[in-house]
Amino acid sequence: MVPSPRLTVLARRARGDLSFGRVVIETTGLADPGPIHHTLLVDPVLAPNYALDGVVTAVDAVLGAATLDRHFEAQSQVAMADRIVLTKTDLADAGTLAALEARLDRLSPGVLRIVADKGAVPPGTLFGLGA
Repeated sequence: MVPSPRLTVLARRARGDLSFGRVVIETTGLADPGPIHHTLLVDPVLAPNYALDGVVTAVDAVLGAATLDRHFEAQSQVAMADRIVLTKTDLADAGTLAALEARLDRLSPGVLRIVADKGAVPPGTLFGLGA
């Protein structure tokens, strides 16, 4: 039987084979963050060993509204976000961007948004969220 990856990583860290201060879970695309969040809070192995710092969600300024229209997971990502990164703002016209920003305000009021500059964001803005 192959051991669970979560146990393997924790065991290797306990033995001193691995050293890390942060784990980033990147779901790539459409994933509902709810079950991941829940697992980190209640799993008997994960909960005592990891603390959720926050949920960071990327929103494509050009396709974001259509994605929110078609996919519950996208709405869930925005609603649960502690930080939103807007991408491709240089490709969106002002009206599209304004409408998307208003929608994001409704789905996730008060959440800080960062505009990615050609995909780059200041790394310090993605961590230490204290969610």
